[in-house]
Amino acid sequence: MTQMQLQKLVYITHGWSLAISNSPITSDAPCAWEYGPVYPELWEALRRYGRSSVSGVIKFGDFGMNMFAKNADEVVTADFSETETSLIAKIFEIYGSFHAFQLSALTHKEGTPWYKVFVENKKKKGEIHNIDIRNHFVEIALNAEA
Repeated sequence: MTQMQLQKLVYITHGWSLAISNSPITSDAPCAWEYGPVYPELWEALRRYGRSSVSGVIKFGDFGMNMFAKNADEVVTADFSETETSLIAKIFEIYGSFHAFQLSALTHKEGTPWYKVFVENKKKKGEIHNIDIRNHFVEIALNAEA
């Protein structure tokens, strides 16, 4: 799996988490980059892979100046609730086999939060706000029920 795929899967998971429980899956705010939403901290940690597959774990030292920290070799972990873990698994089940550009295309549709920031407001690398992400994913859910 490439960084681009991971970025989009985190974004989709984040969006559904906001829509379902009004709770973000990450504290890092996504930004509107050319190929869709990007989490800058995740990008920083994975940039060494470029377009190649991500083949290792993220360590604290992967974050810029943290390479000099005492805990630089420690693996970054997160404690997810059972609900969050189930959501992550479901998103991976549905979208995990999508190519990076398929995932990116989902975020580029007219009216998406990315589109509003990057295209309509012309804010390259502008922050995509949680309220806009939540509203977008709630709309997807409502349209699916109709």
